[in-house]
Amino acid sequence: MSKQLASHKRLITIYCNKLEKVVASFKEDKLDALKTSESDRTPGFEKECRKKLQEGLGALEECSSRIEQAWQKYAEAYDQQDEQTETEKEDYNAYSEKAEKALSTAFDYTVNLQGKLKTLPPRSSGVPEFTSQARRAELPTLPVPVFSGKVWDWDNFWILFYTNVHSQALPPIIKF
Repeated sequence: MSKQLASHKRLITIYCNKLEKVVASFKEDKLDALKTSESDRTPGFEKECRKKLQEGLGALEECSSRIEQAWQKYAEAYDQQDEQTETEKEDYNAYSEKAEKALSTAFDYTVNLQGKLKTLPPRSSGVPEFTSQARRAELPTLPVPVFSGKVWDWDNFWILFYTNVHSQALPPIIKF
């Protein structure tokens, strides 16, 4: 069981260190200090700022998620032990404090970046916005004639059906 605890401690340390590096690189790039004044706003600048801020938020979210998962697994493994030694209790408190501190830093930085992102104006309608959501296809309605079942109406029905549906360059799934 102590190997399992050591593994969880190692993961918490790795993820916390990674988060610290990510935040340090953002501070080095001055991501939290991007100028969003009216004089600096050009479409290219706004697009670049938005991209950097969204990348930063994504990285912080991923790191925070990993830390939370590792911390939760560590807590579960710690709780499953029958008896905890004084050293294990101290380690648990230390690693919990480390995870809490890292998550607090990530939260503070996330709030800062989200605030910066909201100061940017909404995207203009001239710039296409790509989303990951699939749009529902809007297909034109095909005027499909209805066959009455009368033999003498067959020729008229077939001509209309052939012209409107069968001879069109449509995939078979749409024709049926």
